[in-house]
Amino acid sequence: MKDLAPITRLGNFQFALALNNAVPAGDVKGFVDWVKANPGKVNYGSLSAGTPSHFLGAMFNRATGTDMQHVPYKGSAPVNIDLQGGQIQATFNTTVSMMELYKGNKIKLLAVTGLSRSPSLPDVPTFKELRMNLGPMEDAELWYGFLAPGKTPAPVIRELNAQIVAALNNPDIRRQIANLDIQVATDTPEEFARIIAADYKRWGDVIRSTGFTLDE
Repeated sequence: MKDLAPITRLGNFQFALALNNAVPAGDVKGFVDWVKANPGKVNYGSLSAGTPSHFLGAMFNRATGTDMQHVPYKGSAPVNIDLQGGQIQATFNTTVSMMELYKGNKIKLLAVTGLSRSPSLPDVPTFKELRMNLGPMEDAELWYGFLAPGKTPAPVIRELNAQIVAALNNPDIRRQIANLDIQVATDTPEEFARIIAADYKRWGDVIRSTGFTLDE
């Protein structure tokens, strides 16, 4: 909060719950029922311990009363390989990393986080649409952003903001970013600072209240 100076967001992105095709569930409720019927036998992969994908799986367990076992990986690629191979049954991963696998019918996507459906995956519902009362994980829309060292002079921050916002308003750049299933969103440095502070409080409160550790 002190060592970095906000410039602007780049955009927002979403995570999805994905399943191996052999899992006999076609929706989130069916998956919850299946996990409960197989206690201790269902594994979910994350991009690594302490990442949003780890956090979302732990939140899902708490919200649904399931006991999926966490398997940390090192990035999206090995998670997706083991998901297809059946070494893990589920994962929470970014929509862009799983889009081609889903469109090729190699995995199932049950739902996405965030306030609205992914424009690239219009047939996949949001968790909120399902009305399963899954708590804060439903609204988990994450962002990429630009930050500078905390002591960067304000005039430099303003100039960086202007240059980056101008670049992100370029139609060709926006199209390339949209192809990564990122919804372009820009802010003033002050607006971005408020977003960071709100997210820091929202997720910090949840993490502390649930006792998460990096080894969970």
